[in-house]
Amino acid sequence: MLTTRQIGILRCLEKRSGYMTTKELADQFDVSSRTVRNDLDMIEYSLKGYPIDLERTPRLGIRLTIQGELNLSQILYRNDLKMYSKEDRTTVIIVLLIMTDKTTIEQLAQELEVSKNTLVEDLKAAEKELNRCRIRLIRKSYYGLSITGNEEEIRNMIFNQYVKVMNENMINLDEIIKRHAVIDTDIAKDMIRAIEDEQDIKYSDNAIQELENMILVSLSRCFYGFHIVYKKMPDWRGTKEYQIIKDTLDRYHKIHLLEEGDLFYLIMLFHASKKFYGTFLDDNLEDKKIMMITENLIKEFCKVIQIDYEMNKDIGNQIMMHLKVAIYRLKNHIQIENPLEDDIRYSSLIMYDITKKILKEYEEIFGVEFPEAEIAYTTMYFETLFQENYNLKFNIRVILVCNGGISTAVLLKQRLHMMMPELEIIKTSRMKDAGKEAEKERPDFVISTVPLNLEKYKVLEVNPLLGASDLNLIREEISNIYYNKKTEYLAKQISCESQSKMRELLQEKYCRFGEETLDWKEAVKIAAQPLIEDEYIEEAYVEDMINVVQTVGNYMVFIPEIAFVHAPPAHVKKNHMAFLQLKHVIRFGVKSKADVKVMIVVANKNENENLLELIQILTKDDNVKKFKEAKSYEDLLKIN
Repeated sequence: MLTTRQIGILRCLEKRSGYMTTKELADQFDVSSRTVRNDLDMIEYSLKGYPIDLERTPRLGIRLTIQGELNLSQILYRNDLKMYSKEDRTTVIIVLLIMTDKTTIEQLAQELEVSKNTLVEDLKAAEKELNRCRIRLIRKSYYGLSITGNEEEIRNMIFNQYVKVMNENMINLDEIIKRHAVIDTDIAKDMIRAIEDEQDIKYSDNAIQELENMILVSLSRCFYGFHIVYKKMPDWRGTKEYQIIKDTLDRYHKIHLLEEGDLFYLIMLFHASKKFYGTFLDDNLEDKKIMMITENLIKEFCKVIQIDYEMNKDIGNQIMMHLKVAIYRLKNHIQIENPLEDDIRYSSLIMYDITKKILKEYEEIFGVEFPEAEIAYTTMYFETLFQENYNLKFNIRVILVCNGGISTAVLLKQRLHMMMPELEIIKTSRMKDAGKEAEKERPDFVISTVPLNLEKYKVLEVNPLLGASDLNLIREEISNIYYNKKTEYLAKQISCESQSKMRELLQEKYCRFGEETLDWKEAVKIAAQPLIEDEYIEEAYVEDMINVVQTVGNYMVFIPEIAFVHAPPAHVKKNHMAFLQLKHVIRFGVKSKADVKVMIVVANKNENENLLELIQILTKDDNVKKFKEAKSYEDLLKIN
């Protein structure tokens, strides 16, 4: 069995594409190198027979390789490898209390394979979590443990616990729920299948898994005599879902278990589930409102980034359906989790902020407050809309350098054209002429079959036969360039209501020039230090920023040689920014490293308005060059 820290080590190694040293892991988990080595021994022992290879190479470090198509979370989830943490045990206790009418400390201890003393301590944490949701834990001598509270809130609580845990893939709640369900598990499957067929829709795989379990929880609660009573009944009696659910329960002779409120709760579950295919918009006032507001949202987005409004029917429907599900969840207090939230926030910084600002303006109309997870989901749709409607295609221009003769150059050029049609090969050149041709043509980068160093241009060295690793190298560079050009375009299009001057954005006290270090982590610490001293951020924010770079990548370098370093706002006290100019260019990041000359530490509790304003200034004329070459604070103030 693996401990929480050992699982954390595995996750850290999974995110790192190359080797990671024992010292890096020790620093990450605040333990000794010896403790890490002991953890690695235990991990190796526990993973024998699983498709996971833990490579430990002297002087290089540790590297994790997973065979096949599964990821680490799926392997841990499908197998009994994980030792329950206190937080895990608290979740399982809550689920078991909700799934049964009563239980005992002895039964819970046996289920979790812990001592009674440990279970008593865990029960205190579970009771605290229950109280937070206005649910009371009842202890009765010679009877056991049970809960009491508003039935809708009880079912919503287990729904939210399920969503959170399944998003993390750390506890197999499916198995626990099915094992303790007192109703035939086929009822849920038949109900979902009938609604899909009747409505001509398909739920996503995750939604089906979620629906099956929440239906079983609801029916088990009804079996024990717990029912939902709505103050105001929704007008769903004439809907197809209402009839399908009743007919399915009739076939299993279980309709007598449910009251009207329970039926309506099951309908809510279907409305709050994501669809993979089909519309499922009803002819009622609420859905018409969603359709109208969604179109307004899309129009506003197109206006903000200044692209032609062209309502793509498929994308429009997808956004409508997504918002309908999100709104049902939020109005019924069902949590929204997004496993890609951090990736989206950092890899689509400006698009995320645009989306957030637009959605916040519509919260009052929808009657909900959009959480960060939902803003990230909508950002993904807006990204798709942007790419579909953007009428200025980004061309990636490259020079091809080859010393093997014309036949090799022609072969390589044809292979590149076939594999990557988005590349525009503007010139083929000998190594001898490469520098001169690059100055003349100004490519985005250079592809060379021989070792080549050009001072002003990035060179990717590839095999003339263009293997898989060469293609990945080029694709990664194309992705980075596309991201940079897209961000530059968005920054130029956005018009901020208030245009702050450079002095307001970057104050002299928080600007440093000509600092010497070759370590990007050290550079982050140097840049952040003045903000720590004046209590704009806590020291923990430095580690947060470093962790984001290590896990998400170097998306923060979207203007060449300038890193905008930031992290979630948990350890930010007040909005501010700091500027650090390095004496020498350093290699920034872990996976795909980027050159960095200037580092901006961005600390924001909420909006990134100050960052957007700075980016707008930098994307004017030759301001980026002036910014990187500034020797003093006075030089910065001249940039406008």
